[in-house]
Amino acid sequence: MFHKDFRICKHELNKGVCVKDDVKLVRSRWGFYHFSPMPDEMELAEYYESKYYQQGVGSYEIEYSTEELEWNHLRWWCLAELAMKLAPHARSFFDAGCGEGGLLNEFYSRGLKIKGADFSDAGIKKMFPELLEYFTKGNLFESMYEEFHSGTYDIIACANVLEHVIDPETFLQTVYAGLDDNGLFVVTTPNDFSELHEKLLKEKIVTSKWWLAYPDHLSYFNKGNMIRFLEDHGFTVCAVMADNPIDLNLLNPRMNYIDNPELGREAHMLRVKTDMFLAGVDRQLFLELCQVYGKMGVGRNLTYYCKKNN
Repeated sequence: MFHKDFRICKHELNKGVCVKDDVKLVRSRWGFYHFSPMPDEMELAEYYESKYYQQGVGSYEIEYSTEELEWNHLRWWCLAELAMKLAPHARSFFDAGCGEGGLLNEFYSRGLKIKGADFSDAGIKKMFPELLEYFTKGNLFESMYEEFHSGTYDIIACANVLEHVIDPETFLQTVYAGLDDNGLFVVTTPNDFSELHEKLLKEKIVTSKWWLAYPDHLSYFNKGNMIRFLEDHGFTVCAVMADNPIDLNLLNPRMNYIDNPELGREAHMLRVKTDMFLAGVDRQLFLELCQVYGKMGVGRNLTYYCKKNN
């Protein structure tokens, strides 16, 4: 699906984002799309340092409700719980692009040696300031090189990071070098140009590729091309987990939050309440449900659990 290169109309990008006329979306040899040319590395670093967490960009909010905080903890628990089932021997955890520090806190509570790195410390200072001693602020690639030079980790995670980096191929190579031979790599990315997205566009339920977000997201992955990408860089995908498939709401004209942005908060809170209810019935079964969604490639984000091919 979506095999041709194409230029991106400015109205298809996030409002308020200035895009140069020569920026276009091109298809990689693995099948995922990325913007070309990429933005300047210094400009991108400044963007994340000064704007991303402070202004509530992406999935990060300036303030969370109590219910949303509980939901965030549920998501961190799901990611860590499946990771520990697949790597019960794990004793160390590195979070590349740890953001607000939720995953660091989850693995710390499970007794693992933790370390996190990111461009900005604004998120972790606000949400988990007690973990700052395990955090490195600065260029993410440089932090990873320095950390992995000292040794390997049993689990390395990058949750909603790969779509942001200028060079995802080098990123995977760096992770591979820093992962223990029996380790587990956990990578979460948005599920873009998916079968559901194709259906929504084909049937004109939506009229724009709303998920395009320059310069926040520079590459766009789905289950098929992400598995090809990972396998070509020495990993075997042993499990896929999805989060709530919020995009299914778009099949209901009354819940079309793309054409009616004022419905976005309502759709978000519906997924929060749905997930919390289902997890309250049986948390382990909820985790299994997330894996079923992952096998189907349905979910706004997909998390891939990978082992090294030694």
